Amino acid sequence: MQAPASLKRSVHCARIARFMTAMLCGVVALMLVAPALAANAPVLTVDPATHTAAIRQLAVDPDEQLLVTASDDKTARLWEIATGRLLHTIHVPVGPEDTGRLYAAAISPQRRLALAGTTAARGGAQRIYLYDLVNMSFIRALSAGKGEIKRLQWSPDGQLLAAAQAGAPGFRIFTDEGEPVHEERLPADAWNLTLSQNGLLALPVSDGTVRLYGIAGRVELLATLKTDLPDPRGLQFSPDGSLLAVGYQSRKSADEVQVDVFDVLTQTLAKSFVFRDIEHGNLRNVAWQRDGGAIYAAGSGYRGKSDFLIKRIAWPDGAATDTRAAGNSITDLLPTADNRVLFSTVEPAWGVMQQGRAATVAPPRIAQFLEADLLTISEDARTVAWRFAPAERRFSFSVASRDLQAGERAATRAARTESRRIAVREWKNSYDVTVAGRAVEMAPTEISRAVALMPDDSGALLATSRSLRRLAADGSQKWKVQLPTEARAVNVSADGRLLVVAMADGTLRWRSTADGSLLLSLFPMRDGRWVLWNEEGYFDASPGAEQMIGWTVNRPEDGQADFFPLGRYGGKYRRPEVLGQAFSPARAGAR
Repeated sequence: MQAPASLKRSVHCARIARFMTAMLCGVVALMLVAPALAANAPVLTVDPATHTAAIRQLAVDPDEQLLVTASDDKTARLWEIATGRLLHTIHVPVGPEDTGRLYAAAISPQRRLALAGTTAARGGAQRIYLYDLVNMSFIRALSAGKGEIKRLQWSPDGQLLAAAQAGAPGFRIFTDEGEPVHEERLPADAWNLTLSQNGLLALPVSDGTVRLYGIAGRVELLATLKTDLPDPRGLQFSPDGSLLAVGYQSRKSADEVQVDVFDVLTQTLAKSFVFRDIEHGNLRNVAWQRDGGAIYAAGSGYRGKSDFLIKRIAWPDGAATDTRAAGNSITDLLPTADNRVLFSTVEPAWGVMQQGRAATVAPPRIAQFLEADLLTISEDARTVAWRFAPAERRFSFSVASRDLQAGERAATRAARTESRRIAVREWKNSYDVTVAGRAVEMAPTEISRAVALMPDDSGALLATSRSLRRLAADGSQKWKVQLPTEARAVNVSADGRLLVVAMADGTLRWRSTADGSLLLSLFPMRDGRWVLWNEEGYFDASPGAEQMIGWTVNRPEDGQADFFPLGRYGGKYRRPEVLGQAFSPARAGAR
């Protein structure tokens, strides 16, 4: 991405003159325009004062008044639980594609906040960011090796911080000051961990085992539990530490979902709960009610079209009740002292479950694009229509007239997914897509979401949870681009030159079908605001929306990042006429 060096000048201004006015920084920032050094290049970031991608982990302060959410949108946010009011946003160093996503958050009894996920450190090293939650000040960044950090948890006394890692599988333990205590490589990915009140750590490993460690004094492996299913994912100790609940990524069978409870002392299976009323998905996340009287389980499991459930399993008799909690996968469960359970979702949203009722406190405000077949475009792809959520009315945006309004207007062209000349099979929410009988090679956790056949049947566009591909009619790959977040839908213009892909972060992206290059991006909001931009930072926006997008600029010397709204540079970069050239043959190319 070519970005103005003026933004680096803004960061310099912020570093050496924090007390200078934003106006002065802006004047200095606009002095030069040149390519930025790749290592510290500013990254265009959408920030509408709410999450724009899946929330992955929840953390509460010791008083259980404040909530921190870590998200795929590369931010962490601090909320007031009682009101759902957003109090603060943390921007961490980011990079292209998924670099900078936050998967993990944990708060110690001493109110130290730890955040981690994928980081933009040089050499691919992962980092854990520590903050003082009281004044939201940055403390330090810890080096954590190569594996993506999927989960963080403090010990009950706040003296140790544990991290589970995938990609380069392992786990690490640090002191509260960031000194490494233990590092161990694992035979398969670890996506979670849990610590008990009596000095135990449990780690689910994707080789069909759960490892139990003692961490009091020194770290030692005490036992390895063999699980019935190959991919234990979520787990939590009971309040007294005597039991361990485990949820799984996979289903027991096509018709069954399983949750297990192990006896920690005897290291044996105490009880297995098998459910046949979850039509699709899993119950991979588990949590104990604070009084030990029930287990809560949720994940990608749903019934019907979008009824994602939290299942309450009474302990020990197993009587189960279901509560519809979300319109997309439930990513985390966090019990509180009053027997409530906080939950987060992919939508993204978070809420509270209590006494059999689930209430969303911070609902999604972005377009979710959950129905791939309802992304429609005009013949020239310059008008696009969608629903913000299933069953809601349709809205459309016209690049030509620059307006967002109800109704689809000329955007009536749906993506073709079937043809006698090209066979695309198993593409709906699948790991096993084939084109012309040829398997599409995908990453282990990559799942296909949408497909659009080219108008002349010369190939297909495949949108997945990680990438966008153009495939030839024989199944060979013409190009592939990694995506910063999950794709939900894709469509292609009648002349085959332009494609539109709907993203899980609520954005719509226009790309060239010739090579997948990004031409234009749109972020529409439910309240009618919108912002349209290109990768050089030139933008147009409805009144007040220019603050919803900006440059995130890394500070490599201290592991922090700054966010600069594009509105600050409106006089220089608000260029509607430049955006109007985005679809010219010179930019979009031939099909």
